[in-house]
Amino acid sequence: MENNEDKTLATYKIWIPLLISLACLIGLFAGYRMAGKDVVGSLIVKTDSDAGFNSGRVEELVRFIESRYVDDLNSEELIEDAFKNVLDHLDPHSIYLRPEEMKQLNDQMGGSFEGIGIESIFLNDTLYVNHIIENGPAFMAGLQRGDQILSVNDTLIAGRSLSYDQIRNTLKGDKDLKLNLQVRDFETKDVRNLDLNIGNVDVKSVQGFIYENDYAVVRIDRFSSDSYKEFMDCLNRLNEQGGFKHLVLDLRGNPGGFLPEATKMLNQIFKEKGRLMVYTQGRNERVSEYKSTGKNFYDIDKVAILVDEGSASGSEIIAGAIQDWDRGLIVGRRTFGKGLVQEQYNLNNGGAIRLTVAEYFTPSGRLIQKSFEDRKTYRDDIASRIQSGELTGSTDVPIMDTTVFVTKVEKRPVYAAGGITPDIYIPIDSLELSSELAKAVMEVEAFIFKKFLKKELEVPENADEFVGQWSASTELLNEFRATLEVSGNQYDWIDQYLEVILKEEVAKLYFDKNTALRVRFEDDVFLTQSVLALSKKNIFAELK
Repeated sequence: MENNEDKTLATYKIWIPLLISLACLIGLFAGYRMAGKDVVGSLIVKTDSDAGFNSGRVEELVRFIESRYVDDLNSEELIEDAFKNVLDHLDPHSIYLRPEEMKQLNDQMGGSFEGIGIESIFLNDTLYVNHIIENGPAFMAGLQRGDQILSVNDTLIAGRSLSYDQIRNTLKGDKDLKLNLQVRDFETKDVRNLDLNIGNVDVKSVQGFIYENDYAVVRIDRFSSDSYKEFMDCLNRLNEQGGFKHLVLDLRGNPGGFLPEATKMLNQIFKEKGRLMVYTQGRNERVSEYKSTGKNFYDIDKVAILVDEGSASGSEIIAGAIQDWDRGLIVGRRTFGKGLVQEQYNLNNGGAIRLTVAEYFTPSGRLIQKSFEDRKTYRDDIASRIQSGELTGSTDVPIMDTTVFVTKVEKRPVYAAGGITPDIYIPIDSLELSSELAKAVMEVEAFIFKKFLKKELEVPENADEFVGQWSASTELLNEFRATLEVSGNQYDWIDQYLEVILKEEVAKLYFDKNTALRVRFEDDVFLTQSVLALSKKNIFAELK
């Protein structure tokens, strides 16, 4: 008979891709797993180097096989397999990216992608628009939330059972490609034709809001090429809304990205010039130091960094610098534990090799990379943390390396390998790991959108009024339960979460992602514990 630990471990394995995919834009990285294909979870120091690896002995061998082998073969697949087999002998983050993966990566990490700028939902063989990205081609053409897309060029969409990939392929192409959409208007039900060109669509990685007047709460999903600019734009917007004194930076589930974007953000947090933020060193690489510039645009007083087991690479660099210099508090759970730096080499076939060239160290000299000698153990590390009780708080956070380092100012002991251990530990609520809640999260978007189509939701027009006053009614909650095919009191124990995910989905549909973020943080224990700790005169007094 399966014991409780096995059930919990199995449930958490279901949650890993779900929790991380919720932090990314719909459709871009569904099913992403931190320890799996390392497409985003890299610390990238250089990109676009031209390797020209489709020549030499590998290509010579493939050409020989092509000319002499008894059966027909796909030479491109042979070369790809050769790359993968070689890289399998290196670390888990040295990888080969196929051309289609490079396209996806460039869309994600470039801060924009080529498309029309919508998020869609497929209900009853009908494709509906449920989100429109501001200033994208669809926005400029007048496409509205709730509109039905009947056809694209000569491809019929309505009334067909299509996969997500099939739908996506009809709405993408090279920049400036002209598309003709036949659309049924949500309000009038009239059918109209829209002509629009595929163009650049911004993919935001930063959102934020003011909390209790003094706190700027900023959420960063990843460190894309535009993240620093978005970070500064966000702070500027919040400053214009009344200003702030303190910063709470949410890096939970942030898998990393471009190193310079992370270090530039640190420059805005550290007031002093010349403080070491991080340094990198490799076998064939000289030591590279990243130091604070002292050029701050905002007078940020106290700082809290929110992290969890999904925070990696750039997230760990920021957390490590803040902790080592005693600049603020790290709140949450032990981070992923990735201390490697990659360079990217583009290949002639449109793919790329991402190669680990260095390790990075926090200001105190810590290397936080966890061991990858056993690949299976490395891949299953997060699931093992829940099984051991580390994430739920039933056991202490393990010390992977007993070497003691000390912080620069307060001289507090900190440790190296295995990630950044937080100053304030927040265990995961076991309710968040339930299969019932996982199912509810997957069903909530369709449920709320159907209510929107039937105009059955009464939602205030003002976002502040919505956040402060609106809540899911008992009737709405019961109806949502019914769609999950449960009855009685089976879901009573997760009602608190059902109410939050319902309100967050309504906020995203009727307002924007910043409003949805405010809803997500309404009863967030990471935030409340951070504000409580930062409100003290000496935030480190109880940590020594």
